[in-house]
Amino acid sequence: MSITLSNPSIVVQASADVASGLLSGSHIHRIAQTPNVGTSAGNVNLLAPYSFTLATGTPLSIDLTAAIDAGGNTVTFGHLTHYVLENLSTVSGENIAIGGGSNGVFTLDPTTAKPNGGAKFLADPNPGITIDSTHKIITLAAAAGTAVAGRITFYGRT
Repeated sequence: MSITLSNPSIVVQASADVASGLLSGSHIHRIAQTPNVGTSAGNVNLLAPYSFTLATGTPLSIDLTAAIDAGGNTVTFGHLTHYVLENLSTVSGENIAIGGGSNGVFTLDPTTAKPNGGAKFLADPNPGITIDSTHKIITLAAAAGTAVAGRITFYGRT
């Protein structure tokens, strides 16, 4: 049975208080997007969360034309609008790279999600990144380690 999304919200926030200096006070940088549910540009109707463990030399390839949604159903993304990648490792050097590979959605990102709370975030809500037969694979790879844990969640639309 397919899932039904309601109230999608994608939020990333960085904040700090500065005690003294020219820019003292509270500083907040917040990106908050609350797309409508639907299939037109700017909307989302798909959510595909993955938990994974990587080993060096054995990348994980996720096909967004046959992704698994939160209900365990196979879904086909027509557009990728957001992803959140989190590295759960606490071991130095166990970085997670995203991108590249055969039929990649995008080229290899030169930055990585580092351990100890490292994350990567994409927001491209309108129109989103087109997913098709030659741009459909998200590749995740570990720079080191044999059990590098992470999570990634994809949002998009059919």
